[in-house]
Amino acid sequence: MYSKQEPYVEMINADQTVLICRCGKTQQPPFCDHSHSIDDPKPYQFKPRKKEMVWICGCNKSKEMPFCDGSHNPRNDMTLWQAIKDIFKTW
Repeated sequence: MYSKQEPYVEMINADQTVLICRCGKTQQPPFCDHSHSIDDPKPYQFKPRKKEMVWICGCNKSKEMPFCDGSHNPRNDMTLWQAIKDIFKTW
């Protein structure tokens, strides 16, 4: 997959079939652009029943692929104060 360390936050329309890349070769992450060969893994596919915002994993470490479960977050081991300082440092 791709190695972005933050999730992709996307608004998905109801009944829209979404293909999430699994091979990492897409030029439009996190969405599949069909640039992979048939030997590569098939993309994740889902179709929400209602319009919703989804968090799509960007590091490929989630146990709930293709959705982010937050387990990879480097701030998980920080104190609240350290996490706040780290967030503002990246802005």
